[in-house]
Amino acid sequence: MKTSVGKTRNKSVSKAMFDPLVDDLELSVKEMSLLISFLNTLNDDNFDKEIPTSVPSGLPVGGSIH
Repeated sequence: MKTSVGKTRNKSVSKAMFDPLVDDLELSVKEMSLLISFLNTLNDDNFDKEIPTSVPSGLPVGGSIH
């Protein structure tokens, strides 16, 4: 499986570990870079971790944020 121009998937990660929906995913270097940049924003330790008492949708609040 190609993941970007001239690059192949990590040999340490077995094909069985890939989601079947992304099995044939082919990303350009730019697309992969944008995706990695987005994923890195999820690692920010400065985001607000307080669990709200309510949400705009009115659905019950849940989850475990640590």
